[in-house]
Amino acid sequence: MIGGAPGIRSGSLVMRSQAEVMFTTDGSNLRMIIDSNGYVGIGTTLPYFKTQIAGTQEFTLGYRDFTSDLHIHNPSATTAVGAYAGAITFGGTSATGATPLITSGIAAVQTDTDSEQIGLAFFTHPSSNGTVDVEEAMRITAAGYVGIGITNPGDALSVYSSINDIHTIKAAKANRGNAIYAAGQSAAVEDVVKIEQTSTS
Repeated sequence: MIGGAPGIRSGSLVMRSQAEVMFTTDGSNLRMIIDSNGYVGIGTTLPYFKTQIAGTQEFTLGYRDFTSDLHIHNPSATTAVGAYAGAITFGGTSATGATPLITSGIAAVQTDTDSEQIGLAFFTHPSSNGTVDVEEAMRITAAGYVGIGITNPGDALSVYSSINDIHTIKAAKANRGNAIYAAGQSAAVEDVVKIEQTSTS
C-alpha cells in the first residue's frame, strides 16, 4: 500500500509473476503499468511502445479544458519576446557516452509582447561537431506565420537563407502541371507570391 491514512487503502504498487509493475489508486483503479519489456503504459495495460499514453477524452481548444494527453510546462521560463518555454529534444543516431547530445528539438516560444502569445520553434544541428549548440531552423509564431531561417516572419510564409550559392526556394515538377501556381481573388489584393532580393552581397 502507498499513501492514505492508517487502515485506509488509497493506492498500491503490485508486482505480478510476469515481472509487471502496476500502479493503482483507490485500491482497484489501474493508472500505470511497466510491463516485462520495460514499456510504460498510462491508461493502457498493453503498451506497444516504450511509453504509451491512452487518453480518455477528445482534445478540445479551451485553455483550461485539460483534455490533452501530455502537457509540457516550464514555469521558470523568462517572460520576453523570443524566450523559450516547455521543450522536447532528440538525440542523434549514434550518440555515445554518459551524457547524450541534443541534436534537434521543439520548444514553445513567446513570439509577441504578451507571455500568452506562444508559438513553436524547431531546432536542428547542422554541425558535425557535437560540442556545437543546436540552431533554430523554423518558427511558427502565435499568429500562425511560418518562418524558415528567420525568427520574426511577417508573412504567412517567410524563407531566408544566408548562403549565396543555394536556392532559397526551389520549385520543380517531374511531369506536367504547375510547379508554383498563385491565384489572387482580385487585382486589388496584395501580392500572392512575392519574390524579393534584399542584398546582392
